[in-house]
Amino acid sequence: MAELSFRNISKSYGDTQVVAGFNLEVRNHEFIVFLGPSGCGKSTILRMIAGLDDITGGELSIDKRVVNQLPRRDRNIAMVFQNYALYPHMSVRDNIAFGLKRMKIAPDEIDRRIRGAAATLGLEQFLDRKSTALSGGQQQRVAIARAIVKTPGVFLFDEPLSNLDAKLRNHMRVEIARFHQRLKTTTVYVTHDQLEAMTLADGIVLLRSGLIEQVGTPREIFERPDSQFVAAFIGTPAMNFFEVDVNGSELNAAGRNAPAVFVDRERFDLNGSKTVVAGVRPATSAPRVLPTLLTSSMAMSTSSNSLAMTLWSISSTRSRDWRPPAGATVSLGRRSRADDILGR
Repeated sequence: MAELSFRNISKSYGDTQVVAGFNLEVRNHEFIVFLGPSGCGKSTILRMIAGLDDITGGELSIDKRVVNQLPRRDRNIAMVFQNYALYPHMSVRDNIAFGLKRMKIAPDEIDRRIRGAAATLGLEQFLDRKSTALSGGQQQRVAIARAIVKTPGVFLFDEPLSNLDAKLRNHMRVEIARFHQRLKTTTVYVTHDQLEAMTLADGIVLLRSGLIEQVGTPREIFERPDSQFVAAFIGTPAMNFFEVDVNGSELNAAGRNAPAVFVDRERFDLNGSKTVVAGVRPATSAPRVLPTLLTSSMAMSTSSNSLAMTLWSISSTRSRDWRPPAGATVSLGRRSRADDILGR
């Protein structure tokens, strides 16, 4: 087991900087997910941990030892790649044993580790098959087994499920979660799939353009996003946003005089802003009707505590046959956590 420490890590390719000022502490036994859109730098950071890419600036420590110049074979890490990286001419047993043989582990110990990993991942019956005779999910389990037998301090997963179909991804998510609960090895997992991140992670590092947008537990990032980007990226269906004017302590819809949502200025630091962005998650609105696209016409009735919205369309309805006309005004129930006010 090991801890990871990133101190002002940066990475550049020529004049192009892809990671800048990356600072993070990963605790022992923790399952951390790097999440973000394509090109945000998450796989680059993983490759720097593995020693596959050089670090341009800053300091990376694994278990309190600086590893910037340490060869990757000495870093006590194991990596599972997106494309499995199995040897097609070898059996499953030989693929799993390959790294151990290079480490000059005794044959009896290699056999013991292979049998243990195969039992953990349900591969006993496939040990003598060629890797090309396996399904995608079975090949991914072989890749994980090859990492397990090295008994590393840190596991690195680089989008390991992206090549699998939806049903197999769901199954492998459960397998990876069980595997981590059993071994408790510090794990860094890279994905652009928020469902994987929300279901697997102890903590999520949400990245954009090589910078950290927010670090927190899945619940913290979903319920308390630090920015509009985080709020929009997390959640399916996506959060709805609309601009509103702030007058005094009341939030009024643009172009209307009716009072809307009360703004608690001790909770929301508006910095004197006259305009804010309000976000409403469809999942936290009334269960009978969920809005997908809001117009600028919105008002809060303080007496009935209901939210009146003019909708262009409806994503979920009270029954299969009920369809309001486009542009209809529909009343929705409101819970206190339904609205996130994001200062601009």
